[in-house]
Amino acid sequence: MDLEKIKEALAQKLSTLGYELAKVEMLTRQKERILDVAVDASLDLDEISLISDELSKVLDEVDQSEESYLLDVHTVGLERELKSKEDIAKAQGRYIYVKTKDKHEFYADLEKVDDQKISIAYKDKTRLKRQEISFDDIKFIRLAIKF
Repeated sequence: MDLEKIKEALAQKLSTLGYELAKVEMLTRQKERILDVAVDASLDLDEISLISDELSKVLDEVDQSEESYLLDVHTVGLERELKSKEDIAKAQGRYIYVKTKDKHEFYADLEKVDDQKISIAYKDKTRLKRQEISFDDIKFIRLAIKF
């Protein structure tokens, strides 16, 4: 099984369907092999089912190995952690939660991302404030839901 070839084919198919591939990995759970496919989108069960059917067709064409496995298609989650600078850059314009190493916490709009820092806008009572936080000062960052 060529996981890179599979990942490329799945990413291409998802792109044609209007979605973005977040992750593909082969897992083993209780002696069962599972091809874990995470889609970066907000999807309901019907949409996941349709996407799963389409990806299954792609796998039938691309994966000619005799190895058996289950296909698990799911979303990355509404409040997923942003683990890399690339993840953070993709989240520009979205609502986030960030905790700094000096224990400050912000629920904010991620306005700008560059190589060294992020720029956020948040409300402090009724006032809109802006702040820059260097990547070195970020302890934890994730997407958040604005209520």
